Amino acid sequence: MSTSSNSEFALSIKLVGGLLVAVALIYLFIYSMAEDGYGKNMERVNQQDDGTLLARIKPVVTLDDITGSNDKELAVVETTAAMKSPKELYDGACLACHNTGVAGAPKLADAEAWGARAAAGVDALLASAKAGKGAMPPNGGSAYNDAEMKSIIEMMLAESGLMDAAPAAVESEPAPAAEPEIQVMEEVVEEPVKAVSVGGSSHDLAAGEAAYKTACFACHDFGVAGAPKLGDVAAWSARIPTGFDALLNTALNGKGAMPAKGGATQLSDAEVANIVAFMMDKVK
Repeated sequence: MSTSSNSEFALSIKLVGGLLVAVALIYLFIYSMAEDGYGKNMERVNQQDDGTLLARIKPVVTLDDITGSNDKELAVVETTAAMKSPKELYDGACLACHNTGVAGAPKLADAEAWGARAAAGVDALLASAKAGKGAMPPNGGSAYNDAEMKSIIEMMLAESGLMDAAPAAVESEPAPAAEPEIQVMEEVVEEPVKAVSVGGSSHDLAAGEAAYKTACFACHDFGVAGAPKLGDVAAWSARIPTGFDALLNTALNGKGAMPAKGGATQLSDAEVANIVAFMMDKVK
């Protein structure tokens, strides 16, 4: 082997050795940095309490966020109940008949009409109201619970002087909380208010339906005392041809067993007109 070859071989050995040393140094440097960083991180972790740790690992978006459910809101729904006075309950379902004595209904504050009934006791009157009697439909056509119905009966007896005092407000039973549902985002399109032109004027059918449910449903939903039932084409066939103005005049002034404005004197003439338009629309 020549001197030149020996020199080249020695140089190669030195280069390989230097490269191995450099790699080893780099590895040691990285290892020491990683170990030092891990130790510091563990020291910080050990210094934190459980609350801090939970806050740091809390997910940004949860399943509740996706489904739109909220436990706190559901709890509020379950525990919140609307307070209604017996008078408010009475006005919502009983006023139309018991203010006017339609179809033999005992009028409010009429001690003579209520005397024999009061003798049977509140529980007997409640059972009669729940089952319905004569022209009165079950529960007076309402969705009231037993406690609400009982409070109305006690109020009516008190108004007739047959009880010491009217009962206090009744706490309505809270509606059961709905199961959370996955909500699908979609474009909401608001429907325009449906209005019709009757008798030369425009009438709001939605407002008419809402007003109907506060005063007229007790008779017209069940055909009490010959009242034409809502949507009954045969019952309305002879009435519709008389025209809107004639029907409105009857509703405003009363006819037969129906008192003026169906007993709901708090309604304005415009509200009564909306009701008439709504009822006419139901038999088109």
